[in-house]
Amino acid sequence: MPAIITLLWGLASSLAFAHPFFWSFPLVTLAVGAWTLASIRRAPDAYTGGNLARVGMIVAVVCGTAAIVSDWRTTTTRRTFGRQTADEFIRRIQAGNPERAFLLEIEPARLKDIDPDNLIETAKLSDPETISGAYTSVLQLAVDANQPARATIRFLGIERDSRERSEDQVSVLYEIDRPRAAPRWILVNTIGRLGKDVGKADDPKQYWYVAGITYPYFRPKGG
Repeated sequence: MPAIITLLWGLASSLAFAHPFFWSFPLVTLAVGAWTLASIRRAPDAYTGGNLARVGMIVAVVCGTAAIVSDWRTTTTRRTFGRQTADEFIRRIQAGNPERAFLLEIEPARLKDIDPDNLIETAKLSDPETISGAYTSVLQLAVDANQPARATIRFLGIERDSRERSEDQVSVLYEIDRPRAAPRWILVNTIGRLGKDVGKADDPKQYWYVAGITYPYFRPKGG
């Protein structure tokens, strides 16, 4: 019976791919398996099924290891695409081209409805309140980054990254160092979709865009 329980726990370890909460299942399997094998050694007449227990433990190790590697790969890829999108946004700001930067704030699916020769006005017609507020933030950032003297904007780190309702979200933090002025922080929030096969889409970057910026961003104490 203990050997069968170990095997069942081993099979349940496949749930580790679904959510990090289930990463404990392989550990439970190994603990139950170790106890089972020790019991068989102590009382071979009372307990049997050593091979079943070993199979359960092997399945648990394979599932647990693969789930952790898969999660690490997904997180790394999400952060990479999120930062690339944010870096491109900052690069366009530093180049003094707020309209080109703002283009990254439009969801890719909506770009086909935007007139590239009249970007801002076309976008305002579709969502005037949101677009006007977002573009105002972009313009303010562009002014602070380029006038009266070019400021230095440097990457500080990934503030948040998560996956919610099939969307990958990454918030990237930058510091803007202006001459003769206190530094300010910029939080660039990006959204994308990696899909089921991470990194295997035709061009995963095409699904990423800037979901908005927080500027100036007030970092929590201790941040």
